[in-house]
Amino acid sequence: IIGTFGNPDFSSAFIAISLLTVPYVYRNVSNNFTKLMIILIGILGIYAVHRTGAQQGYLFLVIGTVILTFIFLISSQGLRIFGYLFGIFSVIAGSISILAFFQIGPLSKYLYQPSISLRGFYWRAGIGMFKHNPIIGYGNDSYGDLYTRYRDTRAVLPPGGIDVTSNVAHNVLIDMAVSGGVILLIPYILINVY
Repeated sequence: IIGTFGNPDFSSAFIAISLLTVPYVYRNVSNNFTKLMIILIGILGIYAVHRTGAQQGYLFLVIGTVILTFIFLISSQGLRIFGYLFGIFSVIAGSISILAFFQIGPLSKYLYQPSISLRGFYWRAGIGMFKHNPIIGYGNDSYGDLYTRYRDTRAVLPPGGIDVTSNVAHNVLIDMAVSGGVILLIPYILINVY
């Protein structure tokens, strides 16, 4: 499942983020048929996340559900203390999970994927490109043309390989910096801050 996003990872993440609206919409409609349709959409969305085969969707579902549960608990008068306890537990569990993505801790064998190391290669190459042309960048869609020139020597070893290339840095800020330098990056950051 790719959709209009270009790869299953992005589709999985978008579907998961969209699914986080299901409980809110369900809670705020009174028509039973509409509630049934919302439940069906939720089930189909979870199935679509599963069919993408990407972990991002599950990750966003878990993170979003944790955040929504925390907000619900602390905004409920009688459940506020449970909300704070849930928040502390979530921060600890989240920290252990983040460490696992960097191959640290007991969950690393379940959460780490070689694509995480590849992203590090992509980011470092993009930062190298930006450093060499920081004012105006190299133009739109130039990352793929320059990747093999700027990748470091470790990128040609496993989990990457000499034939592994990329046309994006897998980081929006780095992509903006490569495409348009600070002339594009600063306005982009300001628009997001605004």
